[in-house]
Amino acid sequence: MVNEPEFSIIIPTRSVADNLSLRSVLDSLSVQKGIEDQQIIVVNDGGGKAMIGGDHTDLAIEIIDLEGNMGPGTARNRGLGIARGEKVIFLDDDSVCASDWLERLMASWRQYPDSAGIGGLYIYDDENTLVSKVHSDIINWFTRSEKEGRQEYISPANGSYLRVKLDQIGGFDESFGTSAGEDTDLALRIVAANGILRIDEKVRAFHARDLGIDSFIRKYYRFGKAIEKVYRRNSKRKRRRIVDYARLYKVSMQDKKYGQKIQVICLITVSQMATALGLMSGIWERMRGRLNE
Repeated sequence: MVNEPEFSIIIPTRSVADNLSLRSVLDSLSVQKGIEDQQIIVVNDGGGKAMIGGDHTDLAIEIIDLEGNMGPGTARNRGLGIARGEKVIFLDDDSVCASDWLERLMASWRQYPDSAGIGGLYIYDDENTLVSKVHSDIINWFTRSEKEGRQEYISPANGSYLRVKLDQIGGFDESFGTSAGEDTDLALRIVAANGILRIDEKVRAFHARDLGIDSFIRKYYRFGKAIEKVYRRNSKRKRRRIVDYARLYKVSMQDKKYGQKIQVICLITVSQMATALGLMSGIWERMRGRLNE
Protein backbone atom coordinates (compact mmCIF):
# COMPACT_ATOMS: atom_id res chain seq x y z
CA MET A 1 0.00 0.00 0.00
CA VAL A 2 1.42 3.37 -1.06
CA ASN A 3 1.24 6.09 1.59
CA GLU A 4 -0.47 9.27 0.46
CA PRO A 5 1.66 12.45 0.64
CA GLU A 6 1.06 15.01 3.34
CA PHE A 7 1.48 17.80 0.79
CA SER A 8 0.68 18.26 -2.87
CA ILE A 9 2.74 21.13 -4.29
CA ILE A 10 1.12 22.85 -7.28
CA ILE A 11 3.21 25.09 -9.55
CA PRO A 12 1.43 26.76 -12.48
CA THR A 13 3.65 28.06 -15.26
CA ARG A 14 3.20 29.60 -18.71
CA SER A 15 6.63 28.71 -20.00
CA VAL A 16 8.09 25.27 -19.36
CA ALA A 17 10.66 24.95 -22.14
CA ASP A 18 14.01 26.41 -21.03
CA ASN A 19 12.35 28.01 -18.00
CA LEU A 20 15.34 28.76 -15.80
CA SER A 21 13.14 30.15 -13.01
CA LEU A 22 11.11 26.95 -12.84
CA ARG A 23 14.30 24.91 -12.76
CA SER A 24 15.51 27.04 -9.85
CA VAL A 25 12.24 26.35 -8.01
CA LEU A 26 12.61 22.61 -8.56
CA ASP A 27 16.27 22.78 -7.52
CA SER A 28 15.21 24.48 -4.27
CA LEU A 29 12.61 21.74 -3.67
CA SER A 30 15.20 19.00 -4.25
CA VAL A 31 17.12 19.97 -1.10
CA GLN A 32 14.07 20.02 1.19
CA LYS A 33 14.04 17.42 3.94
CA GLY A 34 11.09 15.07 3.38
CA ILE A 35 10.37 16.26 -0.18
CA GLU A 36 10.71 12.71 -1.55
CA ASP A 37 7.41 11.83 0.17
CA GLN A 38 5.47 14.75 -1.35
CA GLN A 39 3.59 15.12 -4.64
CA ILE A 40 4.70 17.88 -7.03
CA ILE A 41 2.37 19.01 -9.81
CA VAL A 42 3.55 21.35 -12.58
CA VAL A 43 0.67 22.79 -14.61
CA ASN A 44 1.74 24.01 -18.05
CA ASP A 45 -0.62 26.88 -18.89
CA GLY A 46 1.28 27.97 -21.98
CA GLY A 47 0.12 25.35 -24.48
CA GLY A 48 2.17 22.62 -26.10
CA LYS A 49 3.88 19.70 -24.40
CA ALA A 50 5.82 20.39 -21.23
CA MET A 51 9.43 19.27 -20.95
CA ILE A 52 11.27 20.05 -17.73
CA GLY A 53 15.02 20.31 -18.02
CA GLY A 54 17.55 19.56 -15.33
CA ASP A 55 18.08 16.57 -13.08
CA HIS A 56 15.05 16.25 -10.82
CA THR A 57 14.71 12.47 -10.67
CA ASP A 58 14.46 12.69 -6.88
CA LEU A 59 11.16 14.57 -7.16
CA ALA A 60 7.78 12.95 -7.79
CA ILE A 61 6.76 15.41 -10.53
CA GLU A 62 3.47 15.10 -12.37
CA ILE A 63 2.79 17.37 -15.37
CA ILE A 64 -0.53 18.68 -16.65
CA ASP A 65 -0.61 20.32 -20.09
CA LEU A 66 -3.44 22.81 -20.65
CA GLU A 67 -4.57 24.07 -24.04
CA GLY A 68 -3.32 27.65 -24.27
CA ASN A 69 -3.37 30.25 -21.51
CA MET A 70 -6.39 29.54 -19.29
CA GLY A 71 -5.29 31.68 -16.33
CA PRO A 72 -3.71 30.96 -12.95
CA GLY A 73 -6.98 30.10 -11.20
CA THR A 74 -7.83 27.45 -13.78
CA ALA A 75 -4.27 26.09 -13.73
CA ARG A 76 -4.28 25.73 -9.95
CA ASN A 77 -7.71 24.07 -10.01
CA ARG A 78 -6.50 21.52 -12.56
CA GLY A 79 -3.62 20.72 -10.27
CA LEU A 80 -5.99 20.49 -7.35
CA GLY A 81 -8.02 17.96 -9.33
CA ILE A 82 -5.21 15.36 -9.11
CA ALA A 83 -3.82 16.40 -5.71
CA ARG A 84 -3.57 13.51 -3.25
CA GLY A 85 -2.11 15.34 -0.27
CA GLU A 86 -4.03 16.25 2.87
CA LYS A 87 -2.69 19.77 2.37
CA VAL A 88 -2.04 21.68 -0.85
CA ILE A 89 0.86 24.10 -1.33
CA PHE A 90 0.78 26.72 -4.08
CA LEU A 91 4.01 28.15 -5.46
CA ASP A 92 4.74 30.43 -8.40
CA ASP A 93 7.17 29.26 -11.05
CA ASP A 94 9.77 31.66 -9.64
CA SER A 95 9.27 30.82 -5.94
CA VAL A 96 12.73 29.69 -4.87
CA CYS A 97 12.26 28.16 -1.43
CA ALA A 98 14.64 28.58 1.49
CA SER A 99 16.51 25.39 2.39
CA ASP A 100 14.40 24.85 5.55
CA TRP A 101 11.12 25.94 3.93
CA LEU A 102 9.30 22.58 4.07
CA GLU A 103 10.52 21.72 7.57
CA ARG A 104 9.27 25.04 8.92
CA LEU A 105 5.94 24.71 7.11
CA MET A 106 5.43 21.22 8.51
CA ALA A 107 6.29 22.48 11.99
CA SER A 108 3.79 25.32 11.66
CA TRP A 109 1.00 22.91 10.69
CA ARG A 110 1.85 20.75 13.71
CA GLN A 111 1.75 23.81 15.96
CA TYR A 112 -1.57 25.07 14.57
CA PRO A 113 -3.58 22.00 13.52
CA ASP A 114 -6.84 24.01 13.58
CA SER A 115 -5.67 26.11 10.61
CA ALA A 116 -7.40 26.05 7.23
CA GLY A 117 -4.37 27.67 5.62
CA ILE A 118 -0.80 28.68 6.50
CA GLY A 119 1.33 30.98 4.36
CA GLY A 120 4.81 32.38 4.48
CA LEU A 121 6.65 35.45 3.27
CA TYR A 122 7.61 36.04 -0.34
CA ILE A 123 10.69 38.20 -0.55
CA TYR A 124 13.39 39.62 -2.78
CA ASP A 125 17.03 39.58 -1.77
CA ASP A 126 19.72 42.25 -2.04
CA GLU A 127 20.43 41.43 -5.68
CA ASN A 128 16.95 42.46 -6.81
CA THR A 129 15.85 45.92 -7.95
CA LEU A 130 14.26 48.46 -5.61
CA VAL A 131 11.00 48.17 -7.58
CA SER A 132 10.88 44.44 -6.80
CA LYS A 133 11.71 44.99 -3.13
CA VAL A 134 8.94 47.57 -2.74
CA HIS A 135 6.45 45.16 -4.31
CA SER A 136 7.58 42.52 -1.82
CA ASP A 137 7.22 45.03 1.04
CA ILE A 138 3.63 45.78 -0.02
CA ILE A 139 2.61 42.12 -0.27
CA ASN A 140 4.23 41.20 3.04
CA TRP A 141 2.76 44.26 4.75
CA PHE A 142 -0.62 43.12 3.48
CA THR A 143 -0.12 39.69 5.08
CA ARG A 144 1.59 40.89 8.27
CA SER A 145 -0.93 43.61 9.12
CA GLU A 146 -3.60 41.14 10.23
CA LYS A 147 -4.16 40.20 13.87
CA GLU A 148 -3.81 36.59 15.06
CA GLY A 149 -6.90 34.64 14.05
CA ARG A 150 -8.07 37.38 11.65
CA GLN A 151 -5.75 36.70 8.74
CA GLU A 152 -7.55 37.33 5.45
CA TYR A 153 -4.81 36.75 2.88
CA ILE A 154 -2.22 34.15 1.94
CA SER A 155 -0.08 34.56 -1.15
CA PRO A 156 -0.42 31.69 -3.68
CA ALA A 157 3.28 32.20 -4.35
CA ASN A 158 4.04 30.67 -0.93
CA GLY A 159 0.88 29.39 0.69
CA SER A 160 -0.76 26.15 1.80
CA TYR A 161 -4.33 25.09 2.51
CA LEU A 162 -6.23 22.05 3.74
CA ARG A 163 -7.42 20.26 0.61
CA VAL A 164 -10.82 19.53 2.18
CA LYS A 165 -11.31 23.27 2.73
CA LEU A 166 -10.40 24.06 -0.88
CA ASP A 167 -12.85 21.39 -2.05
CA GLN A 168 -15.53 22.81 0.24
CA ILE A 169 -15.44 26.25 -1.42
CA GLY A 170 -14.87 24.96 -4.95
CA GLY A 171 -11.26 26.07 -5.34
CA PHE A 172 -10.25 29.20 -7.22
CA ASP A 173 -12.83 31.26 -9.10
CA GLU A 174 -11.81 30.73 -12.73
CA SER A 175 -13.66 33.85 -13.91
CA PHE A 176 -10.58 35.85 -12.82
CA GLY A 177 -8.75 35.54 -16.12
CA THR A 178 -5.48 37.15 -15.11
CA SER A 179 -3.20 36.81 -12.11
CA ALA A 180 -4.99 39.35 -9.94
CA GLY A 181 -7.70 39.04 -7.32
CA GLU A 182 -8.26 35.28 -7.50
CA ASP A 183 -5.94 34.68 -4.53
CA THR A 184 -7.60 37.33 -2.35
CA ASP A 185 -11.03 36.02 -3.29
CA LEU A 186 -10.06 32.45 -2.36
CA ALA A 187 -8.71 33.47 1.04
CA LEU A 188 -11.77 35.57 1.87
CA ARG A 189 -14.14 32.74 0.92
CA ILE A 190 -12.23 30.34 3.18
CA VAL A 191 -12.47 32.83 6.05
CA ALA A 192 -16.20 33.22 5.34
CA ALA A 193 -16.48 29.43 5.64
CA ASN A 194 -15.05 29.70 9.18
CA GLY A 195 -11.52 28.80 8.17
CA ILE A 196 -8.58 30.17 10.17
CA LEU A 197 -5.61 31.48 8.18
CA ARG A 198 -2.16 32.12 9.60
CA ILE A 199 1.20 33.48 8.46
CA ASP A 200 4.54 32.04 9.58
CA GLU A 201 7.30 34.53 8.74
CA LYS A 202 9.94 31.79 9.00
CA VAL A 203 8.45 30.02 5.95
CA ARG A 204 10.27 31.91 3.19
CA ALA A 205 10.41 31.84 -0.59
CA PHE A 206 12.40 34.21 -2.79
CA HIS A 207 11.49 35.82 -6.11
CA ALA A 208 13.71 34.63 -8.94
CA ARG A 209 12.45 37.28 -11.39
CA ASP A 210 12.73 41.06 -11.12
CA LEU A 211 9.90 43.52 -11.71
CA GLY A 212 10.36 46.50 -14.00
CA ILE A 213 8.45 49.73 -13.43
CA ASP A 214 6.04 48.99 -16.32
CA SER A 215 5.12 45.53 -15.02
CA PHE A 216 4.89 46.97 -11.48
CA ILE A 217 2.27 49.52 -12.57
CA ARG A 218 0.34 46.99 -14.69
CA LYS A 219 0.27 44.52 -11.80
CA TYR A 220 -1.37 47.02 -9.44
CA TYR A 221 -3.77 48.28 -12.11
CA ARG A 222 -4.94 44.68 -12.75
CA PHE A 223 -5.23 44.13 -9.01
CA GLY A 224 -7.42 47.23 -8.61
CA LYS A 225 -9.64 46.15 -11.49
CA ALA A 226 -10.06 42.65 -10.05
CA ILE A 227 -10.48 43.80 -6.47
CA GLU A 228 -13.71 45.61 -7.36
CA LYS A 229 -15.26 42.19 -7.93
CA VAL A 230 -13.60 40.68 -4.87
CA TYR A 231 -14.78 43.39 -2.48
CA ARG A 232 -18.29 43.45 -3.95
CA ARG A 233 -18.81 39.75 -3.22
CA ASN A 234 -16.96 39.80 0.13
CA SER A 235 -18.63 42.72 1.87
CA LYS A 236 -17.72 41.50 5.39
CA ARG A 237 -13.98 41.79 4.85
CA LYS A 238 -11.90 43.88 7.24
CA ARG A 239 -11.59 47.52 6.15
CA ARG A 240 -8.14 49.08 6.30
CA ARG A 241 -7.63 52.46 7.90
CA ILE A 242 -5.49 55.38 6.77
CA VAL A 243 -3.09 54.62 9.61
CA ASP A 244 -2.55 51.13 8.16
CA TYR A 245 -1.26 52.65 4.93
CA ALA A 246 0.95 55.05 6.90
CA ARG A 247 2.57 51.98 8.48
CA LEU A 248 3.21 50.60 5.00
CA TYR A 249 5.34 53.62 4.13
CA LYS A 250 7.16 53.39 7.45
CA VAL A 251 7.90 49.67 7.18
CA SER A 252 9.03 49.84 3.56
CA MET A 253 11.46 52.69 4.26
CA GLN A 254 13.26 50.79 7.02
CA ASP A 255 16.91 50.01 6.27
CA LYS A 256 16.81 52.17 3.13
CA LYS A 257 19.21 54.98 2.31
CA TYR A 258 17.90 58.55 2.08
CA GLY A 259 17.75 58.60 -1.70
CA GLN A 260 16.04 55.21 -1.74
CA LYS A 261 13.45 56.38 0.80
CA ILE A 262 12.24 59.03 -1.65
CA GLN A 263 11.99 56.40 -4.37
CA VAL A 264 10.11 54.09 -2.00
CA ILE A 265 7.55 56.81 -1.23
CA CYS A 266 7.07 57.41 -4.97
CA LEU A 267 6.73 53.71 -5.80
CA ILE A 268 4.20 52.99 -3.04
CA THR A 269 2.18 56.05 -4.06
CA VAL A 270 2.26 54.95 -7.71
CA SER A 271 1.13 51.44 -6.73
CA GLN A 272 -1.87 52.80 -4.82
CA MET A 273 -2.77 55.23 -7.62
CA ALA A 274 -2.62 52.38 -10.16
CA THR A 275 -4.81 50.27 -7.87
CA ALA A 276 -7.33 53.13 -7.55
CA LEU A 277 -7.43 53.62 -11.33
CA GLY A 278 -7.98 49.89 -11.82
CA LEU A 279 -10.75 49.92 -9.22
CA MET A 280 -12.52 52.82 -10.96
CA SER A 281 -12.13 51.05 -14.30
CA GLY A 282 -13.70 47.91 -12.84
CA ILE A 283 -16.63 49.88 -11.43
CA TRP A 284 -17.14 51.67 -14.75
CA GLU A 285 -17.13 48.42 -16.72
CA ARG A 286 -19.73 46.92 -14.39
CA MET A 287 -21.95 50.00 -14.65
CA ARG A 288 -21.60 50.08 -18.43
CA GLY A 289 -22.53 46.40 -18.59
CA ARG A 290 -25.71 47.07 -16.61
CA LEU A 291 -26.67 49.98 -18.88
CA ASN A 292 -26.25 47.77 -21.95
CA GLU A 293 -28.50 45.03 -20.59
